[in-house]
Amino acid sequence: MHTLLKYFLGVICLLVGFKLTLKAQTKDIVILEKTNSLLWKITGNQMKQPSYLFGTMHLICKEDYIWTAAMEKAFQASNELCLEMDMDDPMVMLQIAQGMVDASGKSLSEYFSTEDYSLVQQYFYNKLQLSNTILASLKPTALMILMATDGITCSEKLSYETELMQEAQKLKMNIVGLETPHEQLKLLENAPADSIVAAILKMIKTPKSTDDNDYPALVAAYKKQNISKLYMLIKNSEQNNISLNAFLDERNMKWIERMEERMDQRPTFFAVGAGHLWGINGLIQLLKEKGYKVTPMLK
Repeated sequence: MHTLLKYFLGVICLLVGFKLTLKAQTKDIVILEKTNSLLWKITGNQMKQPSYLFGTMHLICKEDYIWTAAMEKAFQASNELCLEMDMDDPMVMLQIAQGMVDASGKSLSEYFSTEDYSLVQQYFYNKLQLSNTILASLKPTALMILMATDGITCSEKLSYETELMQEAQKLKMNIVGLETPHEQLKLLENAPADSIVAAILKMIKTPKSTDDNDYPALVAAYKKQNISKLYMLIKNSEQNNISLNAFLDERNMKWIERMEERMDQRPTFFAVGAGHLWGINGLIQLLKEKGYKVTPMLK
């Protein structure tokens, strides 16, 4: 079960940040500064020391991993690492696992026809060597999380969260989270089960040659540190009746107060999915509206 938990921790944020975004309202974001940067410095509002906002991709091929001198300098200047979830807390793993298991006693097979469930079993055994016993206990949303990495075909993958957390531990930095596993899992639970099942079957049955795989385009934008392009790719991607507002906008607005609380205490390095940075309700704009000065760090 430990391997399964690692998958959950590695990709739940990827799913929330990049995959489940649909039917966002079209909004004018021309008021935002169009600067290509993943790293932003936060000052003002009588802060004694600056904090930093960094956009991650939760899983990325090793050869696409970006970490510049400016990023390292900002990280070293911080006293605290704040991720979307506190992955340094051992209880997080347990809470994620509990949230993925169907506590109602309903078997996963009951969501599918006999023929379709056979395809599901074969897919997850071939991809992840997931046994039928473990598979049967999971919720459909758990399958979506596990499938979120399907477009990543390289042999060696890195997680920004894991890399940053390991470095923070070496520096004896405090590690915290902006939200709890329960808050993230609740977002997925609100998605209709039949829509999730339909999406799972589509991904399994659609040949790769015709399947829309937006991951390479996301990586290309990320490597250029083009957060506006990345945001638009996310905004225009299609999934099943899941609102962008719940997965990005509402979380951003909730996070701002929690970010302010942390910045008031110590210089903090915030590392969240890059899709949260841009947009009229993105973290950069919301911080500016709160009176902070948010400037890109390009070198």
